[in-house]
Amino acid sequence: MVEMINIRGCPYACSFCVGPGEKQLYTKEISGGKRKPFIRGRSVSNVIAEIQMLIDKYGIKSVMFHDDQFLIFPRWVEEFADELHKSGIVKYGLKWVTSSRADVICRNEKLIGRLAEAGLALLIVGFESFSPRILKWFEKGVTVEQNFKAAEICREYNIKIWANYILGAVTDTGWHREDDLLTVAGVLKVAPVHYSPALYTPVPGSKLYTYYEKNNLIDMDYGASIESLSDRGKMAPKLKGVDYDLLQRMMVDDSIFSFSIFMNIDVEKIMEGYSPARNGMDDIAYIKTWSAEAEQRIKALQRRIPLMRLRPMLRKYLGKRGCDFLRYVGRILNLSFRNKGG
Repeated sequence: MVEMINIRGCPYACSFCVGPGEKQLYTKEISGGKRKPFIRGRSVSNVIAEIQMLIDKYGIKSVMFHDDQFLIFPRWVEEFADELHKSGIVKYGLKWVTSSRADVICRNEKLIGRLAEAGLALLIVGFESFSPRILKWFEKGVTVEQNFKAAEICREYNIKIWANYILGAVTDTGWHREDDLLTVAGVLKVAPVHYSPALYTPVPGSKLYTYYEKNNLIDMDYGASIESLSDRGKMAPKLKGVDYDLLQRMMVDDSIFSFSIFMNIDVEKIMEGYSPARNGMDDIAYIKTWSAEAEQRIKALQRRIPLMRLRPMLRKYLGKRGCDFLRYVGRILNLSFRNKGG
C-alpha cells in the first residue's frame, strides 16, 4: 500500500485536538496573533498523474490517503472520483483508504456512494465517542445519531470501517463510566473491521489541556514531560479520577477477537436490538437509560472473551511491552482472519 496526501489542513477545532503541531499545520497566523484554518492541496490532475505513475512503475494495488479531512471540498472529491474512472484506474482495480467525520459522511451520502464505485474500500471514521456528553465536551460538532447513521451509510455501499474512539475523558462534572460504556457498545454496534481505541490524552496546546492543567487533573506520574503527553497512542493512565482497570477490561480492540477466533463469537447477535433512541430524552436521561443496556451487552461479550477481563492482570505481570506485543499480534491475526472470511 502506498501512502499519499492530497489536501492538508482541518477546518475543525475539536477541544481534545489542535496541539502545537496541528496549529502550525492546520492554521496560519493573522492580525493580532490570532490564527485561522489554512487548507491547501493539490489539483486532481496532479494526484491522478502520481497514482498512474505508481501503477505503471511499481504496480501498486492500493493507496492510503492521509488527508486530514478528505471531504473538505466536495467538488474536488467529485472530480477526483470522475477522473479515477476516466483514467482507467478504477478498471485497473485500485482500492483506496481515507478518513472522514461522521457528520461529513451523513451530509454527503450520494458522494460516498460514488467514491465506493471509484474504489473506496475502507473509511477511517473518527467517532471518538457515542456519549452525547463527551461529544459536546470534545466540541466535536457531531451527534450520536450521526455516528450511527454514518456507519449505516458505509455498510450500504460495502465500505469497511476503521473505528477511532476515545475512552477516559474527564468532563467538568468528573469522569463518568456511563460515557465509556456507551462508547464501547456503540463501536460494537457499528461492527468495524478494525477497532482503534485510545485513552484520552491531554495534548499540550489543546483547549482541554489548559482545563486539566488548571484543575490539577493531569496524572503527573504519566505526564512528567511535554513529550510524554504528546504520545497520544500510549495506553497508560493520563488523568486523575479515571478507573483505568475498568477501561482495560471493557476496551474493545482487535486482539480480543483474534485470540478468540475459534470460539465463533457472534458480536452482531450480542448487539442485536441495541438501538439507542432519544424518544424525547435529554442527554442525562439518555445516558442513564442506554448505558445500563450497554453494560449488559459488554458483560455478555466479556463472558465469551476472558481476555477482556484478564487484560489488567496481564498488563500488571507482562508490563506495557508485553501487552503491546499481544495487541500487535492480535491485530495481525484478526485482520488476516477477517480477510480470509470475507
